[in-house]
Amino acid sequence: GDRAIFVDLIFVPILEKIAGAVRSLRRVIMLTDRAHMPQTSLTNAVAYEEWLAEADGDFAWKTFDENTAAGMCYTSGTTGDPKGVLYSHRSNVLHAMIAAMPDAMGLSSRDVILPVVPMF
Repeated sequence: GDRAIFVDLIFVPILEKIAGAVRSLRRVIMLTDRAHMPQTSLTNAVAYEEWLAEADGDFAWKTFDENTAAGMCYTSGTTGDPKGVLYSHRSNVLHAMIAAMPDAMGLSSRDVILPVVPMF
């Protein structure tokens, strides 16, 4: 039931071929500005910045309990039955805080850090 998709310009030709199969698709948001919008057969395609400009800025944040589900991780069950877990807003904040602490990875501004080449 997805109604929108964000697409990098490199994937536009692929999306043009399959978009018709996604009957619920209402908006294609191209990750570019108006000056670099490609010619496309995709209906309802819009440049990212133009899409953002459609918002009126009058947004009221919702209030809810911090233990409300914020995200779900789900396995396909390749090693047994499928399993899922819900993460709350509170657990996401706590995990982010602990991951940023020096005791989590042993890194702090006081450490002498040699340059590290990212693996990914």
